[in-house]
Amino acid sequence: MNRIHRTQGSLTDYNSTLEAIAKKIAKPDSATIVSQVAQYEQFKMEQEALKALLVSFDQKADQRYRNLIQRLEQLDVDRQTGRSIESPHIQEKPMASLQSENQVVAQAVVQSDSSMPIFTGIKQSWAVRLVQGIREILDQLLVDTSLFTEEERGDLLAIRMDAASLQDKQERLSAEDIRSLLSLSNDVMRVLQKASVSSTRQLELIQSLIDIFGTEENLEQSFAQVRLENFQAILSVIKERLTEEEFRVFQEVSEEISSIQRTSESHLSPEHIEAIARVGGYLSAKIVESELKASQKVDLCQRIAAMYQEQVDAVQAYHSLEQDALFVNSRQHGYFVQVISLVSSLMHSLSPTSEEERILLNPAMMVSVLPTVRAIGLRFDFLTAEQQQMVNAAVSSLQQQQLDEFLGVLCAHLVVVNCQNKETGLLEGLEESFSETLSGLSNNFVLTAKMQDILQVCSLQGFVTLANGDRYELFSYNDSGEAVCDEIALGDGFHKVLGTMLAVALSQAEVFKQECDRFILQADSEKNMIHKRMVQGEQKSLFLTKMQTELNAGKTIAQTKEVEASPLPSAVASVLIDHYMPKEVEFLEKISSRLYYGNKGSDIGNTILDAISLYVNSATYFGFANYIGQPPVVGKTGENIFAGSADNAKAKLDEERKQVDVFLEITKAAKTTVTNQQSAVTDDDKLSTEQKAKINAELTQYTDMLNAINNSLTSLKTQLAPLSVSTVEGVDGVFEVKNGKPGENGKNWRLVLQTLEDTVVSGEVGSPTNIGMFQMQALVHSNQQAYADMGQNFQLELQMHLTSMQQEWMVVATSLQLLNQIYLGLARNLLR
Repeated sequence: MNRIHRTQGSLTDYNSTLEAIAKKIAKPDSATIVSQVAQYEQFKMEQEALKALLVSFDQKADQRYRNLIQRLEQLDVDRQTGRSIESPHIQEKPMASLQSENQVVAQAVVQSDSSMPIFTGIKQSWAVRLVQGIREILDQLLVDTSLFTEEERGDLLAIRMDAASLQDKQERLSAEDIRSLLSLSNDVMRVLQKASVSSTRQLELIQSLIDIFGTEENLEQSFAQVRLENFQAILSVIKERLTEEEFRVFQEVSEEISSIQRTSESHLSPEHIEAIARVGGYLSAKIVESELKASQKVDLCQRIAAMYQEQVDAVQAYHSLEQDALFVNSRQHGYFVQVISLVSSLMHSLSPTSEEERILLNPAMMVSVLPTVRAIGLRFDFLTAEQQQMVNAAVSSLQQQQLDEFLGVLCAHLVVVNCQNKETGLLEGLEESFSETLSGLSNNFVLTAKMQDILQVCSLQGFVTLANGDRYELFSYNDSGEAVCDEIALGDGFHKVLGTMLAVALSQAEVFKQECDRFILQADSEKNMIHKRMVQGEQKSLFLTKMQTELNAGKTIAQTKEVEASPLPSAVASVLIDHYMPKEVEFLEKISSRLYYGNKGSDIGNTILDAISLYVNSATYFGFANYIGQPPVVGKTGENIFAGSADNAKAKLDEERKQVDVFLEITKAAKTTVTNQQSAVTDDDKLSTEQKAKINAELTQYTDMLNAINNSLTSLKTQLAPLSVSTVEGVDGVFEVKNGKPGENGKNWRLVLQTLEDTVVSGEVGSPTNIGMFQMQALVHSNQQAYADMGQNFQLELQMHLTSMQQEWMVVATSLQLLNQIYLGLARNLLR
C-alpha cells in the first residue's frame, strides 16, 4: 500500500481516502492485496486517460467555438455585398468567455482558500479613474435636456447611480464591482444608440469614453505589468507553502520574473510582454507539477484564470467602444457616399451639355429632380457640419436660379393633386398631407429649407408668389369652407414650373456642371480623410483583437491546468459546466441572433413585396403614348390624328387614368407599410444596432423610390387630365387626341406623356432613386431573397452543429458511464 501513499498530483487526497478504505477492509491474504493493488493501478491509468480526454476535449472545444464564431462573422461579411470599406466594422465583437463563466470561476474562488490573497487583473487606481470619468460624461449628458426622452434620461440616471455607488467605494472594488464598472460604457452606448443624437455628437461622446480608458498601448503596458506583479505575488504565496527543496520547481519562473523586472524599468518592450505571456503559462504548469495540495493547485489556477478574465473584459469593453466608433464612422461614410451620388445625379440632370442631351431633355424629366432633392434631405442631418457645408455650397448655384422655389411649387402641386377626390371634386386630407410632406424635409439643407417655406405659404394661402413675381394658384375655399382646386389652372401651373426649370437647366448647364465637378473633387478629398480615420480605427481594432486573443490564451492555459489538478469528478463538472456549456450557450445565442436577423429581413421583404405586388404589371396599364401609334398613312392627317378605333383609344385612356389612381393608393399604402416596418425595426430589442442600421438603410432607400414613383404617378395624372379622344368627322379608322392645352405646351404633350409613362414603369436611367416600379419590385425581391438565403445558411449551420454536438455528448455520456463502471468495479473488489 506504500505505492498508493506515494502517489503524487491532483489525486493525492483522493488516493489517501482509498488507502484508508483498503486498509480497513483488506484481508491479510497477500494474493488478495496484490490483486487489489493491480486493480487500483489499472483504475488509476484509466482515470488519468479519461482526464487527458477531458483536457483535450476542453482545448479543442475552445478553439472550435472560436472557429464557429469566426465563420458566423465571415457570413456576415459576405452578406454585406453592397459595402466595401464599411463591411468589417459591422461584425460581431470577437469572441470572449461569457460572463456566466466568470461568475462560475469567481464563485469557486470565493469558496476556496480564504487565506490566499486576491489577485486582480486591473489596478484599483485605474478603475477609480475610469468610473470617475464615466460619471463626469453622464453629468454632461444629463445637462442637455433636449437630447433625450424621459425614458432615456431615466436610463442615464440609473447608470449614473451605479457609477456613483462604485465611486463611493474608492479603491476597494471587488471583482464583481469591476465587472459592473466595465459594463457601464456599454450601457451608456446603448442609450446613445437609441437616442436622437447626431452621428457627430455620438463620435464625440465615444471618443470621450475611449480617452478615459487610455490608449491601447498604455492599456497593454499596464495590464502586462499587473500580470507580472501578480505572478510575483503568487510565487511568494507558494514559497510560504513549500519547503525550499519543493520550491525549486519554480526557480526558473522566479528568475524569469526577476529578469523582466530588472531589465524593463518603467517600460515593457514587446519582448518583455511576450516573456510575461510565457511566464503565465509556465507558472500554471509548474503549479500542477508541484507538491502543493490539490485544493491549492486548483485555487491558484482559478485565480490566474480570473485575473486574465478581468483583463479580457476590460479590453473587450475598450474594443467595443472602438468598434462603435468604427460603426458610426462607417455609417456616416455610407450616407456621405450616397449624398455624393445623389448630388451628382441632381446636377447632371440639370446640366445637359452635349447636343444629344439637350435634344432629349424635356419638361417631364424635371419631375425626377424633386425626389432626388428629397432623398438628399433625408440623409443630410447624418452628415458632419463640414460635409453639410460642402453640399450646400455645391447646390448654391441652383438656389441662385430659384430652383428651390420652383421645387417647392412642384412639391405643393403634387400634394394637392394627391388630395383630389374625383367624385366630390373636393380636396381631402390637405392639411395632413402638407404636414407629412413638411416633416420629411431637412431644415439644414438649403434647397429643402426653402421648399419648406413655399409649402407652408401654400398650405395657408392656397397660392404663392415667387421672388420673380410669378404667381401659382393651387387651391381655394368654396362658400362652405371646403378646399377645391381648378384642374385647368393647376395643370397650367404644373407645366409652367416644369418649363421654367427646363429653361434654367438649358441656360445654366455649364455653370451647374462646373459646380458639380468642383463638388466631386472636394468630396473625394473628404472621403479620403474618412477612409484614413477608418483605417486607423481598423488598426486599433486589430491590435485589441490580438491583445484579447493573447489574454484568452493565457486564461485557457490556466483553466486547462485547473482541470488537470482537479479530482476527476470535479474536472468533469468544470469542463462541462464552467467551460463547455457557456461556450455552447454563446454560440447558440449568436447564431440565434443571426437567424432572427435573416428571418426578420425576409419577413420585411415579403411584407413590402405584398404591398407592391401589382408593380410587376405596371407596363400593362401605362402605355397610352405608345398605344396610339403613328399618324395614318392615307386619309386625313394631322399632328394629333392617329389610326385606330376611337372607342378603343378612349377606353385605353380611361383605363390608364383609373390605374393611376389605383397605383397612387398602392404607393401610399406601401409608404405606410415601409414606415411601420421602420418603427418596428427601431423598437425591436432582438436586433443589434448594426442589424437595425442595415435594415433601416434599405427601408430608407425604399422610401426614396416610393416618393419618386408617387411623384411620377402624380405628374402623369396631371398630364392625362386634359387629354380627350374623339372621332374625326367623315373619316373612318382614325381618331384625334385633343390636349386641351393651347400654346407651346400643347405641341409636345405626347413626348412628355411618353417620358412620364416610361419613368413610372422603368425609371430614369442613371438615377439612384427614380428607378421605376419594375426595378423597385426586383430590388425588394433581391434583398428579400438575400435575407432568406442568409437564414437558410444559418439554419444549415445550426443543424450541422447540433448534429456534431449530439455526437460529442454521446462521447461524454459514454465516458461518464465508463467512469461509473470503474468506480463500481473498484468498490465491489474492495468489499469482497
